[in-house]
Amino acid sequence: MAGQTGIACFDEWLAELKETNYLHNHARMWFASIWIHTFNLPWQAGAHLFMTHLADGDPASNTLGWRWVAGLQTRGKAYIARADNIDEFTRGRYQPYGDLNELARAVEGPENPPASLPRLPYQAPDCQRPLWLITGEDCYAKVTAPMKQAAAIAVLPAECGGEFRSKAVLEIEQQAQNEAAQVLAQQLSLPLHHIPYGPQWQDDVMALAREVGADSLALSYQPVGYWHDSLNHLRLAAPLPFAEYQYGYDALCWPHAKKGFFPFKEKIPSFIRDLGL
Repeated sequence: MAGQTGIACFDEWLAELKETNYLHNHARMWFASIWIHTFNLPWQAGAHLFMTHLADGDPASNTLGWRWVAGLQTRGKAYIARADNIDEFTRGRYQPYGDLNELARAVEGPENPPASLPRLPYQAPDCQRPLWLITGEDCYAKVTAPMKQAAAIAVLPAECGGEFRSKAVLEIEQQAQNEAAQVLAQQLSLPLHHIPYGPQWQDDVMALAREVGADSLALSYQPVGYWHDSLNHLRLAAPLPFAEYQYGYDALCWPHAKKGFFPFKEKIPSFIRDLGL
């Protein structure tokens, strides 16, 4: 984790990750493979390391990517980093011949849980004047019908989506939230508020709701992830109704996101047509 393994490519990729908060997809796969199959380290620790530093870190794709490299997600089919492949695609920059375990086998582990349908959005039929909450999972700066009834817009602290992440990643996410919220507030002529992060952030949300005369809390639909977990605590503690709204493109596209990218890619032209883009 300090980047002092002696394998030049691995150490430099880690330094690049920490400095830029990004890695090319090939480098991510090679890094994960060396972590798991050469160093015999837990994939969970590597996945956490990536989520700590990646600006585009996503709990779902990152977790499943590491499990795929390990050979757990697609059973028995591990991704093995090979020196000749690294040599070829880095154009000779790295030549880790003799440094890698290229005979590794898939990691053993429990069977994958069965596929299940996502939970339904939380409904609040009496939601007439909500306080609209902007999260790191929702930077879609476009007015939707439910927003037009909002009393105000509030930007939640990026730490709610995982305070373990690096300062740079939190700043990037917070900036994206702030920009999206500013656009919406201007379009709707609504006051814009920023909730500070701290042990009382949920109380601050409720105090703001009372201040602006909101009768409920509303936000975009978030079925799983760090943001969902954090906001679920707010939902359970809040004395006001809590509502989630699913965007039209999510409702249209998600049913087709079942397995693999390429079957989904075939549907993209029809999505564009149906969405009127």
